[in-house]
Amino acid sequence: MEKVHGFQYHYHQEPLYLTEEFGEDVFLGLLSDGFPVYGPFENGTILGSLDLDEYHGHIGVTSDFPDGIYHYHITADDPYLNGNGYYGTPGNIAQ
Repeated sequence: MEKVHGFQYHYHQEPLYLTEEFGEDVFLGLLSDGFPVYGPFENGTILGSLDLDEYHGHIGVTSDFPDGIYHYHITADDPYLNGNGYYGTPGNIAQ
């Protein structure tokens, strides 16, 4: 992760380079509570905020977790990534 002005670089909106290069359902990383973040597509359907819970995620099967897991999605509408807090308990992220 690149550091910018002493902070860790991170996205608040869809990282278009990654989703265009690897697919809009690509695994993008982990939020600080340890749950995965995926692009805006799931099972061939584009997701919006209304499809997700208050934290901007849901429980379901992913290509990386075939038994299902809670996961977040980046969407094209507000709040874009992380909604009202975290589903899990955020840990400490070292800079």
